[in-house]
Amino acid sequence: MGKHQSMEPCLLARDHLLYRILSTVVQLPLLKTRITGDMMNVIHRISSHISTTLKILIIPDQSTALSALRVGKIDVMEGISLQASQDLKQSNPNIMQLTMPGAQGMSIDPTYNKAPYTNINVRIALQEAINLPQIASSYYGGTCSPDPQTLTDYALTGWGFPYNEWPASLQAQYAYNPTNAKALLATAGFPNGFNTDCVANASGDLTLLQIVQSDFAAIGVNMSINTMASAAWTSYVRVAHSQDALAFSTGQLGFSSQPFRELQHFTTGYASNYEMVSDPNYDALYTEALAATTTDQVKSIVKEGNELVSQQQYSISLLNPSNFEVYQPWLKGYAGQYYGMSGGTGGGPLMLGYYASRFWIDQSAK
Repeated sequence: MGKHQSMEPCLLARDHLLYRILSTVVQLPLLKTRITGDMMNVIHRISSHISTTLKILIIPDQSTALSALRVGKIDVMEGISLQASQDLKQSNPNIMQLTMPGAQGMSIDPTYNKAPYTNINVRIALQEAINLPQIASSYYGGTCSPDPQTLTDYALTGWGFPYNEWPASLQAQYAYNPTNAKALLATAGFPNGFNTDCVANASGDLTLLQIVQSDFAAIGVNMSINTMASAAWTSYVRVAHSQDALAFSTGQLGFSSQPFRELQHFTTGYASNYEMVSDPNYDALYTEALAATTTDQVKSIVKEGNELVSQQQYSISLLNPSNFEVYQPWLKGYAGQYYGMSGGTGGGPLMLGYYASRFWIDQSAK
């Protein structure tokens, strides 16, 4: 953008939040961004020519946000459903679309220190009850990999334990096999299955959870679903650890964060370890990583951690669904930077200044 070129307001949406970026050309080396909501008084350095004010508007219903997108009131929106993406291709083929790798894998999370989930055969049985390839093809329309997840997202090459490197014996523990799942339950002392419950975050994919519920029922595991609003779920599960069976939210596998944070996830007593995993072998890996002196050493330890997570099945793996982003053809410079701008799941506008300073509106495309 030239020194004397102005930028028209740019409107973005994520998780019912709309970000309106109002830009004017000024000679200020420091950008002061005023943010409405839970992110306040954030200061970003963008350039010596642009000052940007950020306002966050809340649209409680995604369909309303999509309607605003269709008529050009929103320039960027991410996190829309596969169905919404397909509908937009039909109704508004001019709106640009991107299919992005998911930032985190979905999972069903057992309470590791509570029976019957202390028994690894029970955890394996639940995993073998879930038809991951069918979920990938039917529910996600073939837009994501059918492979189960472990600790690290497979997109972070060199850091994890990709499914194609798993030994055949481990892959078999994740393959859809309801007959063997029933046999494992019998070995664990549940020849007729058992009743259990799942505390579900209402903001999670409850349709997906109902598919899993049906798969579990096929092996005799009758799972009731107790849905809680997000804040109540966080208090009940992540803070108080009051759940005594299964939990479901956004997933506890396939992380794309930095390696030490990933490794810390399943350490004893860690805040996000609401599965209540307490495994001395895993804890030792995190201690070893902190003492490592080279990147290769850390990579090796992270891989070991991934192997242990998959072998012990601390969480029951679902899939890592793709993320669908849509944007207007007149927004230039955009190539899927939304997650980095917004900080993902509420972490703040981490790279907002860097990315937003490189967007501009092409009036000739309107």
